Amino acid sequence: MSTLKNKKWELDVIDKMIFEDGLGIEAIYFNKKLDLMIVLLNNKRIITKHISTYSLLAKASEKDLLLYKISRTGIHWPKLDEDISLRSFLKSEILNAIQSMAIAA
Repeated sequence: MSTLKNKKWELDVIDKMIFEDGLGIEAIYFNKKLDLMIVLLNNKRIITKHISTYSLLAKASEKDLLLYKISRTGIHWPKLDEDISLRSFLKSEILNAIQSMAIAA
């Protein structure tokens, strides 16, 4: 299967999870000391990311990190002018899972 077809499949699966199955972000927690962002999904799954992955968030104060808005498609920090899509979180998780399976094989 070509790489292009794989990418199209990946995008279709992510779109289906978000728009058809109703997958969304339930809550977000931050710990700047541990450089940790915890994203809770409405399907009881957890995604963890390093805050430092996102330069604007890494530079933000703890107070500014908490001034976010969750939408159906992601998170927006109006004061920081930063947006992170649910799609990017899910794509990252899928790629990490694939890499873990390849290492284990």
